[in-house]
Amino acid sequence: MPFFGLLGFVFPLVFVVLIVAAIAAAVGGRRDPDPTGRRPYAIYLTAVTFIALFTTLAALYALIHSLAEMAFVNDSSVFTTGCSPGSVGCEVPIDYYGGPDSGGSGREALQNALFAAVFGVVLYFHGRRVLDVRSEEPGLDTVGGRVLNMFAYAVCFVLLFIGIGATAAAVTSLVDAIDPLGGLDDARGGSLATLVTSVLLALTSGFLFRFAWSTFALGPHGPKAPPPPDYNVP
Repeated sequence: MPFFGLLGFVFPLVFVVLIVAAIAAAVGGRRDPDPTGRRPYAIYLTAVTFIALFTTLAALYALIHSLAEMAFVNDSSVFTTGCSPGSVGCEVPIDYYGGPDSGGSGREALQNALFAAVFGVVLYFHGRRVLDVRSEEPGLDTVGGRVLNMFAYAVCFVLLFIGIGATAAAVTSLVDAIDPLGGLDDARGGSLATLVTSVLLALTSGFLFRFAWSTFALGPHGPKAPPPPDYNVP
């Protein structure tokens, strides 16, 4: 499905960007004095937050996709026309007999919920401390501030591609939902599930992109203007 193909693309991208950002943060500022040890602390916080953010996002929307499939896809509608269960050549879903795939969607949803909960706790704990470092060192003239700036750009970079991929998956799923291959109800249900999930993921990516961009004040910064002269000084 387009949505899970998107997740398969996101995870390698996350790790590649993380490695590049960590190397750039460690090597780029090695000549800066760091008597308090802020650099390794900031790199640790941003690396864990980076992985936890996108793992939580993937698990959360895999959960939403599982719930949407449970709502839209009818597992019992794959019988061949004019065929009764147990007949030779009849296509019967394993779920009909209570086989190993019975309740698979429910188990998948539960697993994704557990993943989202665990990594969500890690994200909350470390993300709060990233924001604390940001409030203590808001500018780019400190070691921690430069590490956070690199982290924020890496987050926005990945979110941009997630948003583009989710939008493409939503458009593809919309076309399939309108005219699914073969006209099967199950194909339309799966397309609707992917459509709902992809639209929500695209909107969330856009919101997080805007939040990170504004919170960490990304973008070009011109030189600070000198203070106006004080004509009251004798």
